[in-house]
Amino acid sequence: MLSSRFLTKIFAAFAATIVLTAVVVGWLEADSIEKSVRDRTIARLREQAVLLAEVAAPYLGRTEYDEAFQARIQELGRANRTRFTVIREDGSVIADSEHSPLRMQNHRERPEVSAVLEGSNDHVVERASDTLKSSLIYVAWPVVDASGRRVGVARTARERANVSSETGALRTNMLTGIVIAAVLACGAAYFIARKLTDPLRAMTRAVTEMAAGDFSRRVRKDSDDELGDLAVACNSLAEQLSQRIDALGKERQQVVATLRSMVEGVVATDERQRVLFINDSARRMLSVDVALGVGRPLWEITRVQRIGAILDSTLQKEREIADEISIVDVSGGDRILELRSSPMRSEDETVRGAVLVFHDITELRRLEKVRRDFVSNVSHELKTPLTAMRGFVETLLDDPDVDLEIRTRFLERIRNQTERMQSLVLDQLTLAKLEANEAPLDRQRVDLRPLVESSLATIEPIASTKSLRIGFEPSLLAAEVEGDRELLRQVVTNLIDNAVKYTPDEGRVVVRLMVDDANVTFSVEDSGLGLSAEDRRRVFERFYRVDSARSRDVGGTGLGLSIVRNVAVAHGGDVSVESELGKGSTFRVRLPRAV
Repeated sequence: MLSSRFLTKIFAAFAATIVLTAVVVGWLEADSIEKSVRDRTIARLREQAVLLAEVAAPYLGRTEYDEAFQARIQELGRANRTRFTVIREDGSVIADSEHSPLRMQNHRERPEVSAVLEGSNDHVVERASDTLKSSLIYVAWPVVDASGRRVGVARTARERANVSSETGALRTNMLTGIVIAAVLACGAAYFIARKLTDPLRAMTRAVTEMAAGDFSRRVRKDSDDELGDLAVACNSLAEQLSQRIDALGKERQQVVATLRSMVEGVVATDERQRVLFINDSARRMLSVDVALGVGRPLWEITRVQRIGAILDSTLQKEREIADEISIVDVSGGDRILELRSSPMRSEDETVRGAVLVFHDITELRRLEKVRRDFVSNVSHELKTPLTAMRGFVETLLDDPDVDLEIRTRFLERIRNQTERMQSLVLDQLTLAKLEANEAPLDRQRVDLRPLVESSLATIEPIASTKSLRIGFEPSLLAAEVEGDRELLRQVVTNLIDNAVKYTPDEGRVVVRLMVDDANVTFSVEDSGLGLSAEDRRRVFERFYRVDSARSRDVGGTGLGLSIVRNVAVAHGGDVSVESELGKGSTFRVRLPRAV
């Protein structure tokens, strides 16, 4: 059937290439199919877990067993061929699509459940089920109440055997397709090889390879006739195309690299709003999952209605639109983005899509607010003492014969207000230097215990007037850190002074020093009024006062805790606060232990 050795060689080469390609493709794809099926299964389980969390949230607050809810979960499990489980915060199961929750063990220690209850947004694990006695893939998702507190876990699962079955079917279909494609390709190769003459066969092969993207092939010129000229033309075409495509490829790589490295988020869509390109910055700003993006509608991957409206307007009006939008990021915080949407046109000026550029201005807006608050707070803090001083001075000027005792009292108040303004200015200068990393730290080995004892001795008279019980629990180990003694003294004094000032009469203040291998922790616990969640979040800000009227009554500049935080950070440490309204507060400063 193969009439010549040349034809035999050509056909054998084609057949070998096809078979080798089929084997390599089959081998590579066979390994990736299982991962692809597993990833799709996990993604589906995650979507179902999110929906299950929304459905289950109202039932977690109930204490009695709900048969209707159990029946609903069983129905959902049968419809989706998925196991659904709803678990309370204490680990008890309130509904399960495969088993009666009344006979199920406590699930608090299941790895996927404990991971979510301890703070993970979701958790995926593959393990054997103690209840069903088979291997399953589990996905757990937190259930939160209206206040955002985690009250339970929504868990979905599929048997590993189902995934393996689906993988096997896909592999069989793929191998069948590869075999059929290889057989058809071999037949086509044989047909072409028989129909072409030797020189035309060589040039056809070269042109075919150029069409496939390989421009390295050159046709040998065996004669000076038209076939020789055609061979030269093919070689010239291959060279020019290779240079042009290489240049375009480099240019495209440069553009893509530039877009990916941009701080601004960049998204390109077609006229149907499907994403053509999205860089890492845009994924981060819009909280887009890495598995999502290209090929999907923009509204589907962002879930932000305002972005979709701006894109609609850009495509319909065919003009650039700029706006400022606010979204909620994955951590639950507000993110402010500056969005500029521009139409993307083809050579004939037809709009083929749009390019959206996002610039995160959250920090800029926050700094603007901080600046406004700072100016307002400083003005307010200075206005009060200045007004008082002006009143005292005007009184003394208007009545030169004022009684000596009154004059002395007025002058003392003027001095007190002056000292208050001086403290405010000095604290501001200290904060400014700390925040700008310009504060010179006189680093030395400092034992915190003498600083605490000195501060307690200083504050004792004030504590006695309020009948406060002050306790000190030092560490058995030396509480030594590397740092600036005076700044550390200010940290200790500020926290103890605050606790004494804000603790009601006959209350309790406990100061502790704790030492471990890496850190020294200084804490002050009081039995004061406590802090709300909002107060705890903002208590270390400049001028922030929990109770403005009471704070001014007890004195201070409103900068003490802000100084504490900045000094701790400057020393490589951190600060934290634990508090509950009506039960007091505990402030902690953790610093690296001196080696």
